[in-house]
Amino acid sequence: MKDFKDAKLKKKDVNLGELMREASRDAKLKKKDVNLGELMREASRDAKLKKKDVNLGELMREASRDAKLKKKEHYIENRVHGQEQFVEQEEEKEFPPLAPNLTSVSDNLIGEPQPVEGLLMCGRDVFLPKGILCALMATGGTGKSFFLLLLCHGMASGKGLGPLKPPRPMNVLYLAGEDPQQELERRLWCIGHGTFPKGLYAHSVAGKSGPLMKLQDGNPIPTRWFDWLDKTITAHPELDLLVIDPKSRFYGLNENDNDQATQWVSALEWLLEKHKGLTILFAHHTSKQSANDHTQHAGRGASAIVDGIRWAASMTSMNNRIAKEYNVDDPNSYVEFTVTKSNYAPKPNTRLFWKRGHGGVLEYTDIETIHWDNITRVLLVILADDGGEYSRRELCREKKCDSIMSALKDEFDNFNRRRETDTVVNHAIKEGWLEERQVATGKRPKKVLCLTGKGKALVIRENS
Repeated sequence: MKDFKDAKLKKKDVNLGELMREASRDAKLKKKDVNLGELMREASRDAKLKKKDVNLGELMREASRDAKLKKKEHYIENRVHGQEQFVEQEEEKEFPPLAPNLTSVSDNLIGEPQPVEGLLMCGRDVFLPKGILCALMATGGTGKSFFLLLLCHGMASGKGLGPLKPPRPMNVLYLAGEDPQQELERRLWCIGHGTFPKGLYAHSVAGKSGPLMKLQDGNPIPTRWFDWLDKTITAHPELDLLVIDPKSRFYGLNENDNDQATQWVSALEWLLEKHKGLTILFAHHTSKQSANDHTQHAGRGASAIVDGIRWAASMTSMNNRIAKEYNVDDPNSYVEFTVTKSNYAPKPNTRLFWKRGHGGVLEYTDIETIHWDNITRVLLVILADDGGEYSRRELCREKKCDSIMSALKDEFDNFNRRRETDTVVNHAIKEGWLEERQVATGKRPKKVLCLTGKGKALVIRENS
């Protein structure tokens, strides 16, 4: 009986131990479930937080990119005394009011300023000042693009173009807005024949870039292409001249609106202020009505364009009046170049001419020298045939020389005896064809004109 009870107790102990072990296992499993659930919930929370962090980081990066783009692309308009000025938003600085320490002339102007520096010289005179905004105006087909490429090549080489010379070889960048790269390279080859100076840079942006400005809410603002141009200039260190050809491809505003034209000029002036020493020259189409107009307002569209720039020149085909004046038989082969506006240097009084040569290349022609050369050669032949020796006054005014000057007039019907004879004589003396000798006369000695050996040789060649 006792053994039976002991067996039951042992069985109960076994069952109880088993139950306790099962309970312990259940507790552990529950604890594991709790821990696993907690871990899963924590993992879920972490994933959500990480997702939020990722989204927040992406948003912050996008916001940063947007802010940078806005800073680069947009400029705020700062109205100062009624004039709109472009201020780079990235700087976030206003132009402070001027104080006497900046405006006092007696305190600040303590020495004579340096003379105007020339980008191009004509003899000793400044032809094109440095560091300004300027324009070349011409109708389509006149040859302004070829002329500008010739100018760029001449400035980069230091050799210049005709009588126009740079003080040193320049760094020049030409941007073609109309002509494709292949045509640009063809023209450059016609000019340089494979030999090009190191400072010459050129590229076509036709169909690739856009206008420098656009309208936003009715107000002109710079586009991303303005920022592109700024960076392009920066990428060409010590750039002396930037040529954009033509203006119309880089504009983007209403061509006839003076206020918008002024803002475009101001934007380019901002580039000049940033890139010290740079000169910007743009080609500008003229209207058909102004095709032969040598005035500063010959340019097409708003007059504020030419009002705002500091230097302007025009190119036109030679007209019939000038062709007659210089005895030119084929005026359509020539173009005339004239400075129409020059704010910082005396406006040259010289007309320059170029003749279209092979491949469309413009070749400088000293048409005035050729004109006087032709008249002088004819006069020398007439004097040699006559055999007499005459003074300047006699050739200009005296009746004894009427037959000589009449023969000259037959060859050049627009020749003016009294006004132009002195010029012809001076040209002959300069070339070494005539000389003045003093001879004795009844009352007092006088100077007469005599053929030199060089002049006699010239007459022989002319008669052969």
